[in-house]
Amino acid sequence: MFFPELLYQLPPRDLQLTWLEPLWRTEQLNLASTLISVEVVIPNDRALLLQHAYGFATPGAAQNVVELFVQVRSPSPDASLVTLESRGNPIAANLDQEIGWQGSVLVPQGWRVRAFASFNAAGAANFVALGVGGMLIPSGNFART
Repeated sequence: MFFPELLYQLPPRDLQLTWLEPLWRTEQLNLASTLISVEVVIPNDRALLLQHAYGFATPGAAQNVVELFVQVRSPSPDASLVTLESRGNPIAANLDQEIGWQGSVLVPQGWRVRAFASFNAAGAANFVALGVGGMLIPSGNFART
């Protein structure tokens, strides 16, 4: 992958870091709630070349998934976000729902990749999982927020 020098340069402090570090992380949460979000935060002094993300939701007994999103979210107070993939149609009770995204997006340090799901009820615990894959690289002069 080629980054034009004006967009991406390494200051001396970043030259000491390992260039590429594979990242594959999963996060999950099981909770009696109608809104569940799980996320992976990009570490300081790194940027993530995001190449794959998936979201998975399982409703509790006699409940259904209303919406499921995979998003990239800013750490700033206005919490701007970009939805990579979504599914917004309710499906029958007790059926799992999953979405996947593949591509190439550069995500700055401190930003979050998250899976967010809403359910029609919270009488029983609902489950959401997120998988994130890509390469961690030195953040260089890439925008922090």
